[in-house]
Amino acid sequence: MEANEAKRRAAVEKMWLHYYNNVLLQKGLITETQHQKMQLQINSRKSARLER
Repeated sequence: MEANEAKRRAAVEKMWLHYYNNVLLQKGLITETQHQKMQLQINSRKSARLER
């Protein structure tokens, strides 16, 4: 049960990171290249809770 909660939280965390990354791009605060790099970083990161 606890593992499922950790996975759910990790998915929600990634969702929010992608959302804010997209907002920054839409507002012109970051470039397309920066946006793509951040997308890769978000997709490749592991939640601290899952590493234990």
